Amino acid sequence: MSDFVHDTLYSGGGVAGDLLNVLLLLPLAGAVVVTTRRVLPAVALAFLLPLTIEAVQTQIPGRYCSLSDLAANTGGALLGVLLGYVWLRRLGHRVPAGSGPNTLEQLTRR
Repeated sequence: MSDFVHDTLYSGGGVAGDLLNVLLLLPLAGAVVVTTRRVLPAVALAFLLPLTIEAVQTQIPGRYCSLSDLAANTGGALLGVLLGYVWLRRLGHRVPAGSGPNTLEQLTRR
């Protein structure tokens, strides 16, 4: 396991690094869609945050900007937006919170 971690962190990552780049922003973008119930801010985040991350890396000694990292981060974030949207659509078919009995007394009342 330590070889996997070392290779991922210090050798450019390869396939594992690409997968980690895809997964990096996926949960954040999905959470933005679910919490705000809006897709557009999450799409903006999906494009701007990876661009910012790569731009900042140009200012850190020993780091460099990578087009493949940018594409993987953006793709992962857009996948998160899609999954968040699908999640919201599925939740839309449920009974809204507060529309049913909220206490044990209300549940058992006849």
